[in-house]
Amino acid sequence: MAQDVEVLVAVAHGLAGHVAAVVRDPEGGVLLTSSSSHGAGALLDDDHDLALEGYDDHVVVGGLLPDGAVAADVDDEAGAVHAAACDRGAWVCVLPASRRVRPPRVVFRDPSGAVVPRRRRQL
Repeated sequence: MAQDVEVLVAVAHGLAGHVAAVVRDPEGGVLLTSSSSHGAGALLDDDHDLALEGYDDHVVVGGLLPDGAVAADVDDEAGAVHAAACDRGAWVCVLPASRRVRPPRVVFRDPSGAVVPRRRRQL
């Protein structure tokens, strides 16, 4: 793992040593990455608060939590709901492989379980 990135949230997946994560780089940029090195990834910002990366056997999706949210539920292409790993204002989830061409539906929740509208968050 790159020593100069700050991991906001991470989850192990697939092959040994692979970690999907949302990280902050030394310049303050927030990225979704699916490699154990966390060296590159999809930029997350005010205009792009969700990103996905597709592979042969899985899809990594993640982003920024809206203010007040502590949980995220992600629907896969088959309609199953997956609980995302959430921490430090970010979330990440690994879904089964799909031919998805658009982001999945994500429902954010506050500590009581109430739905939180999707909004931008400043990290």
